[in-house]
Amino acid sequence: MMTVQQQYFGYYHGDGFPSGTPWHFAPLAELGNSNVMLINSRHEPDDLKRMLDWLAARRCRFIISVADCFFCGGQQSILASGRRQEDWLQRWMQCRELLQPYEELLLGFYFDEPYWNGVREDDFRDVTRMIRRQYPHKKVMACLTALELAPEAFGYPIAAAGSSYYEFITDGAYDVYKKWDFFLYGYLHEKLKQLLPAGAAVWHIVWGFTNETKDSAPSALIENLLHFYAMTKADPHCAGMLVFSYASGDAGDWGSGMDRMLDPEHRLYDAALRSLHVQVGKAVINGGSDDLFISSADFSSDKHAQRGWRYEELADAAAERPEAQQRPLTYDSERNGWLNPASGTALHRYLAASGKHGEQAVRSWTAPKAGEVIVVSGSGIRLVEAAGEERAAIQIRHNSEKIWPLQSEWQEVGGGQEQCEHRLQVRVEQGDRLSFIVSALPGQYCGKLIWWDPVISFL
Repeated sequence: MMTVQQQYFGYYHGDGFPSGTPWHFAPLAELGNSNVMLINSRHEPDDLKRMLDWLAARRCRFIISVADCFFCGGQQSILASGRRQEDWLQRWMQCRELLQPYEELLLGFYFDEPYWNGVREDDFRDVTRMIRRQYPHKKVMACLTALELAPEAFGYPIAAAGSSYYEFITDGAYDVYKKWDFFLYGYLHEKLKQLLPAGAAVWHIVWGFTNETKDSAPSALIENLLHFYAMTKADPHCAGMLVFSYASGDAGDWGSGMDRMLDPEHRLYDAALRSLHVQVGKAVINGGSDDLFISSADFSSDKHAQRGWRYEELADAAAERPEAQQRPLTYDSERNGWLNPASGTALHRYLAASGKHGEQAVRSWTAPKAGEVIVVSGSGIRLVEAAGEERAAIQIRHNSEKIWPLQSEWQEVGGGQEQCEHRLQVRVEQGDRLSFIVSALPGQYCGKLIWWDPVISFL
């Protein structure tokens, strides 16, 4: 695979859903976190031209979905049930003519789940090969379903697609909207890379809608966004992230989209979700952000204060001035963490453990400037490999003041499905410190690792 020079961040259905409904380009531009817009060739030509004029006036790149130019009649999950449009050549020529004045801003052509939607292999290969020949410097993209990538992982009776189906695409992605699971998402990512042609770039499709259930709550969407951002940042072959979907799916098969959840006037608005979408998008398109701090992504072995993060232990938990009792930990390359071997206190990329003599593990962040910050847990906080009734305790301090939990001195943490999370908005001054502290319960020594990935985003 070739190294990607520029990464992209954008949203599905910024052009409105279904076709003919108002577009969302203006509110997306207001977010300031996107450098590509997705549009669909199914719009009426005059509407499509107005969209392209709007994008051209702002020098915004775009990806156009063109499946409707070529294919029809397919039924989802029924393989090879589709066929070519009878007038596909005329449709394609009209599309090309419309795009010609905007080709400089055209990033590529997109096909959504062609295999799953019944497009025959010979038809898809013919069409994508033709586009590659006609537009040798543009992307030809396809999004695959997780079901076709790994039917065995979902117990779904569909034959897996072969690599020959996608021989002529340049960029690939897959979509699945489930609670984050490192093993499942990692497995699908590897299956995708195996299926793509050599040199193809990978995109990540971010979960961006809610059915107003616990499983699709803002915290689940934040977790999905942050994990995909970490994968995007770590992979030089990743072309970017696309969020499904900005438009709500009342006329489709999904619920409320980002148009509602990122709108301060809507009842579903979520300030933390909006802040993180803005900062993650900016970090992707600009190669980093001075307003976003993710403890796992910023974790470093060579600088003790990488992006404001420090790794220490609190030796005397009962001290009246606990910050005076904090002492730095030492990085251990073999165990890939900051440790005190004598006490057992440890801080790793995602994990933390308190010491055996009452020492507390302290992961702290120093504010580089003044402002309002959102402080969230990137995923559910939990005890790793907990047995029975084992417990530990955590706390967040702003300088020397406890700010979480709100109703008690410490938040108890268990294992398995017994998880907790935090969501705070705090005013910080330059040099202020937020400390994320892990402790054993009074009179106990847990000796277990806690999964905790604090995230801080300036508003």
